[in-house]
Amino acid sequence: RHDTSPGNPWATLYAAKAAQHLQEAGKAAQAGAWRASADAYLEAMTAAPRTWEQRWYAFSGFTSLVASERRFPPTEHDLKALRAVACDENEPPHFRCEAEFSIGLARWEARDREGAARHYRTALEVAGAASVQERAARTHTSWNDANSAPSLELRTVGEILDRTAANARKNLSILENPRPREVS
Repeated sequence: RHDTSPGNPWATLYAAKAAQHLQEAGKAAQAGAWRASADAYLEAMTAAPRTWEQRWYAFSGFTSLVASERRFPPTEHDLKALRAVACDENEPPHFRCEAEFSIGLARWEARDREGAARHYRTALEVAGAASVQERAARTHTSWNDANSAPSLELRTVGEILDRTAANARKNLSILENPRPREVS
């Protein structure tokens, strides 16, 4: 990982490179080039110093395209990147929680219900284990509710964790309590 200690001139270079990738991701998304957008979001996240203020925005853009929005099936490279984040104890909890949740979504799409449930449970564990200090940290995120279009906002990590955990809980409930099929 990049040295982001104060005064390190490389940190500025890494952040500039990440910003360039983030801009490429936005342009690709506007053109409907979803695969290129996802790749650029991931490049932005991995190129950035961990302290870069847009790092979460880049990672959540990547996970949205490869898992949540189902724009295309995730590649093995996508899944490897998600697993790397999920297993990295140095990543902030909202990154690890989102990675686990996204792997759960991918497992669901691959019809691996047990794998999906396992990753949803791990997402819930990561969210529940976040410290008060971790939850209080703030980051830029794309946020929307049922009544508004997405907007870039400054939110707490706790709000992000709670939203991801609620989605994991909902999906896990569907897996654990399937509705009986209606007889026609």
